Amino acid sequence: MASQKWISRPEKPPEKWATIDRSNAIEAWGRMRETTNQHFKFTPRTTAYCVIWALLVPIGIWKIIKWERQYKDRAKGRPPKDLF
Repeated sequence: MASQKWISRPEKPPEKWATIDRSNAIEAWGRMRETTNQHFKFTPRTTAYCVIWALLVPIGIWKIIKWERQYKDRAKGRPPKDLF
């Protein structure tokens, strides 16, 4: 047994250590996510989402902050100040 030579094997790269089961649905989703700019279209639904998130949400947050600040000013006996 001492005369037996060891066979040197090349070491496997890390990506070959385990097998990956690829799902076609996940691969298709990934392709769509990578090419969103090529598939995006303005529809009434996406336009409504843009209006809601770009206008209504910031205006709503501003109104809440303004109301809270005026409420605190009135509670402390000061005249309410406008934010802008």
